[in-house]
Amino acid sequence: MRTHVKRIASIADEIMTFLLLENFSTLSLTIVPEGKVTTFRFVSENCSMPQEKLDEILEVLNQPRQIELETYYWSLLGESGADMSLSVVGRMIDSAHGHFENGSVVLTFTREEIE
Repeated sequence: MRTHVKRIASIADEIMTFLLLENFSTLSLTIVPEGKVTTFRFVSENCSMPQEKLDEILEVLNQPRQIELETYYWSLLGESGADMSLSVVGRMIDSAHGHFENGSVVLTFTREEIE
Protein backbone atom coordinates (compact mmCIF):
# COMPACT_ATOMS: atom_id res chain seq x y z
CA MET A 1 0.00 0.00 0.00
CA ARG A 2 2.80 2.41 0.89
CA THR A 3 4.48 1.88 -2.48
CA HIS A 4 1.17 2.46 -4.27
CA VAL A 5 0.67 5.78 -2.43
CA LYS A 6 4.21 6.90 -3.24
CA ARG A 7 3.69 6.12 -6.92
CA ILE A 8 0.47 8.14 -6.96
CA ALA A 9 2.27 11.07 -5.32
CA SER A 10 5.16 10.80 -7.79
CA ILE A 11 2.82 10.79 -10.79
CA ALA A 12 0.97 13.84 -9.43
CA ASP A 13 4.24 15.65 -8.72
CA GLU A 14 5.61 14.98 -12.18
CA ILE A 15 2.51 16.21 -13.97
CA MET A 16 2.21 19.31 -11.76
CA THR A 17 5.87 20.14 -12.38
CA PHE A 18 5.44 19.67 -16.13
CA LEU A 19 2.35 21.88 -16.24
CA LEU A 20 3.94 24.61 -14.13
CA LEU A 21 6.96 24.62 -16.43
CA GLU A 22 4.54 25.08 -19.34
CA ASN A 23 3.44 28.38 -17.69
CA PHE A 24 0.09 27.12 -16.54
CA SER A 25 -1.74 29.29 -14.01
CA THR A 26 -4.15 28.47 -11.21
CA LEU A 27 -3.39 24.78 -11.30
CA SER A 28 -5.60 22.48 -9.26
CA LEU A 29 -5.39 18.74 -8.69
CA THR A 30 -7.96 16.28 -7.47
CA ILE A 31 -7.00 12.68 -6.67
CA VAL A 32 -9.88 10.27 -6.19
CA PRO A 33 -9.12 6.72 -5.01
CA GLU A 34 -12.02 4.37 -5.75
CA GLY A 35 -11.22 0.78 -4.86
CA LYS A 36 -8.27 -0.28 -6.98
CA VAL A 37 -8.59 2.64 -9.41
CA THR A 38 -7.18 6.09 -8.77
CA THR A 39 -8.29 9.02 -10.88
CA PHE A 40 -6.20 12.18 -11.23
CA ARG A 41 -7.81 15.40 -12.50
CA PHE A 42 -5.62 18.40 -13.28
CA VAL A 43 -7.28 21.70 -14.20
CA SER A 44 -5.43 24.84 -15.25
CA GLU A 45 -7.33 28.05 -15.78
CA ASN A 46 -6.45 30.70 -18.34
CA CYS A 47 -4.53 28.22 -20.46
CA SER A 48 -3.12 29.30 -23.79
CA MET A 49 -1.95 25.82 -24.79
CA PRO A 50 -2.65 25.04 -28.45
CA GLN A 51 -4.57 21.88 -29.33
CA GLU A 52 -1.45 20.46 -31.01
CA LYS A 53 0.50 20.62 -27.73
CA LEU A 54 -2.32 18.90 -25.83
CA ASP A 55 -2.43 16.20 -28.51
CA GLU A 56 1.36 15.66 -28.17
CA ILE A 57 1.12 15.34 -24.38
CA LEU A 58 -1.73 12.84 -24.62
CA GLU A 59 0.10 10.81 -27.25
CA VAL A 60 3.10 10.43 -24.93
CA LEU A 61 0.94 9.66 -21.89
CA ASN A 62 -1.26 7.11 -23.67
CA GLN A 63 1.52 4.65 -24.42
CA PRO A 64 0.55 1.17 -23.22
CA ARG A 65 1.13 0.63 -19.51
CA GLN A 66 3.95 -1.82 -18.90
CA ILE A 67 4.07 -3.21 -15.38
CA GLU A 68 7.55 -4.64 -15.86
CA LEU A 69 8.93 -1.26 -16.94
CA GLU A 70 7.04 0.51 -14.17
CA THR A 71 8.71 -1.72 -11.59
CA TYR A 72 12.10 -1.22 -13.24
CA TYR A 73 11.75 2.58 -13.46
CA TRP A 74 10.46 2.76 -9.91
CA SER A 75 13.45 0.80 -8.59
CA LEU A 76 15.78 3.19 -10.44
CA LEU A 77 13.98 6.24 -9.05
CA GLY A 78 13.74 4.80 -5.56
CA GLU A 79 13.09 7.52 -3.05
CA SER A 80 15.57 9.92 -4.62
CA GLY A 81 12.85 12.29 -5.77
CA ALA A 82 14.40 12.32 -9.23
CA ASP A 83 12.25 13.83 -11.95
CA MET A 84 10.44 11.36 -14.17
CA SER A 85 9.68 12.10 -17.78
CA LEU A 86 6.17 12.12 -19.22
CA SER A 87 6.97 8.85 -20.98
CA VAL A 88 7.64 7.18 -17.62
CA VAL A 89 4.36 8.58 -16.28
CA GLY A 90 2.67 7.14 -19.37
CA ARG A 91 4.01 3.71 -18.43
CA MET A 92 2.58 4.07 -14.91
CA ILE A 93 -1.00 5.06 -15.80
CA ASP A 94 -3.73 3.22 -17.64
CA SER A 95 -5.27 6.11 -19.56
CA ALA A 96 -4.99 9.86 -20.12
CA HIS A 97 -7.64 12.19 -21.50
CA GLY A 98 -7.62 15.92 -22.00
CA HIS A 99 -9.86 18.67 -23.27
CA PHE A 100 -10.43 22.40 -23.13
CA GLU A 101 -13.27 23.70 -21.00
CA ASN A 102 -14.15 27.41 -20.62
CA GLY A 103 -10.58 28.59 -21.22
CA SER A 104 -9.06 25.88 -19.00
CA VAL A 105 -7.30 22.68 -19.90
CA VAL A 106 -8.50 19.56 -18.09
CA LEU A 107 -6.31 16.44 -17.93
CA THR A 108 -7.70 13.23 -16.44
CA PHE A 109 -5.64 10.11 -15.79
CA THR A 110 -6.57 6.73 -14.37
CA ARG A 111 -4.34 4.17 -12.74
CA GLU A 112 -5.37 0.74 -11.53
CA GLU A 113 -3.48 -0.80 -8.64
CA ILE A 114 -1.87 -4.06 -9.73
CA GLU A 115 -1.05 -6.53 -7.02
